[in-house]
Amino acid sequence: MNRIEIYAIALVGLLLSALAAGMYERHVGYEQARKDASAAVLAANARADELNSRLAEAAHTSDVALENLRTQHAKDLGDALSRVKPVIVRNCPAGDVKVPPTTTTSARVDDPTPGPTQLPVPAERDIGAARVMLAGECQAERDKLIGWQQRQRALEAVAGGGS
Repeated sequence: MNRIEIYAIALVGLLLSALAAGMYERHVGYEQARKDASAAVLAANARADELNSRLAEAAHTSDVALENLRTQHAKDLGDALSRVKPVIVRNCPAGDVKVPPTTTTSARVDDPTPGPTQLPVPAERDIGAARVMLAGECQAERDKLIGWQQRQRALEAVAGGGS
C-alpha cells in the first residue's frame, strides 16, 4: 500500500465516522424533539382539561343563577297577579252619551268593521291611560323574558357544542 491509498482509506474512514456522528446527533436531536413535543402535548391536554372544568363550573353556576331568577320571576309574577284587582267598567247612562251628528250607523255588505259604533266615553271613565301603562309593563316583562330565553339558548348551545 502506498501513501495515497493509506490517505484515501483514512479519509474514507474520517468521512464515515463524521457521517456516523452526524447521524447519531440527528437521532439524538429527533429523540429530544419528540420528547419536547410529547411534553408540549401533555401540557396542552392538561390546560384543555382545566379550561373545560372551569367552563363546566361557570355553566353550572350560570344555570343555577338562571334557575334562581326563573323561580324569583315566577314568584314575582304570581305576587303581581294576586294583587291585580278586577276593573269594572260600567256602561254610561243613555242620557250622558252624545252621539256626534256626523256618525252614521248604516251597515253595508262590504263594511269591514261590522259592529256597534264607537261612542265617546266620558273622561272620568277613560281607562285608556291605565291600559297603556299596563301594556308598557307587559312589554317590558316580555322583553326580559325574551332576553332570558336567548341567554338560555346560548348556554344550551355552548353546553351542547362543548360535549
